[in-house]
Amino acid sequence: METMTLEQMSDELKSLREVVADLRDEVRRLARYGFHPERAQIESPTAHPHIYTSPEMHNGRPTIRGTGIQVQTIVGCVRVGYSIEEILEGYPLTRAQVYDALSYYYDHKEEVDKYIQANEEALWRAEHRVST
Repeated sequence: METMTLEQMSDELKSLREVVADLRDEVRRLARYGFHPERAQIESPTAHPHIYTSPEMHNGRPTIRGTGIQVQTIVGCVRVGYSIEEILEGYPLTRAQVYDALSYYYDHKEEVDKYIQANEEALWRAEHRVST
């Protein structure tokens, strides 16, 4: 074990304080651009580049990265007859994000259909004031 002199310890402490100050500055800089480490979430990537799941976001339901919009929302829009153009006008999405959401749906149809059905049932219960 290496023994440090008081002067070496003081230098090391000064160096560590500088590192901490630099890290604080970086966190402040990132916060200006909307990143808040205390709000960072765990993302599980999927085979679809614009889609992720996270237990902290929509109970793990597939979500379009960077938007908070769920895949099932896009599927619902298509089911009621919205065109891709209408979806793009109504949501802050790119064409690639919309098509990737639909691609994810067709690759995971059973999973997404269960989420859609659960939402429909919850809406029906809320409209009819029925508890579970």
